[in-house]
Amino acid sequence: MSLEGAKLVKRTDVADTHRIVCLALDGSSISEHALDWTVDHFTKPGDELVLVTSHALPRPGFLAEAGIGMPFDPVMHNFAEIEKMYEREAESLLLKACKKLEHRKIPHRAFMVAGDPRVSVTDFVNDLKPAVLIVGNRGLNVISRMALGSVSEYLLNHSQTPVLIIRKP
Repeated sequence: MSLEGAKLVKRTDVADTHRIVCLALDGSSISEHALDWTVDHFTKPGDELVLVTSHALPRPGFLAEAGIGMPFDPVMHNFAEIEKMYEREAESLLLKACKKLEHRKIPHRAFMVAGDPRVSVTDFVNDLKPAVLIVGNRGLNVISRMALGSVSEYLLNHSQTPVLIIRKP
């Protein structure tokens, strides 16, 4: 998913920005911490913060062993309905983050991309060309990382932009 295919969810007036900082959010507590950390310790006057989140349908099966996921069987569920539900959740996540940024008067844009977060966020960031991409690291164990794949690790290895990974506090 490139910048062209991304859905703009929210935008504030962005005047005289000198640096674009991109933050990928996934709704986890660590991504919320990454947002707070970015605002408190990284952004400076003249920066524009670009938020991005990905919405993708869960893989068939049950991923409870990894601590995330839900039972999902595409044959038993209305595919379009579930896709819309994931899109609404992603939009809600971005709007919540935008409120926090508006309160702090930080210029920002918020985008939603579709598909596997590893690929869609990488494509988005490579098109955007920000100064840095900031992501949270949920600290998955080895088995979970093998089953699910680490998004932050993928972004670190495939992004053309420097990546800053924020760990659990």
